[in-house]
Amino acid sequence: MMRIEWRDSTHLTFPVSVEVEAYDRFGLLHDITRALMLENANVKSISTGTVSKKNRVGLKMVLKVAELNRLFQVLEKIERIPNVLFSKRTIGPIG
Repeated sequence: MMRIEWRDSTHLTFPVSVEVEAYDRFGLLHDITRALMLENANVKSISTGTVSKKNRVGLKMVLKVAELNRLFQVLEKIERIPNVLFSKRTIGPIG
């Protein structure tokens, strides 16, 4: 008889709505998505748009994260990116 071990390889994640506002610049989206990759946060959806005539851009994202602490780490890492004004979790419909 052969002994078999089953390992639970399923990682449960939760969708979280996030908003980021920053002064627009070349490479900003790359820097933000790189931070998400380094923190193992998967992007379910993302949309961008200009905030006003103040050279600002807004990003609305739905991220899939495994833990609340991981979300806080992601938001802190995004806020350290040059030109980012804020990043925060938002409450609302998750798409």
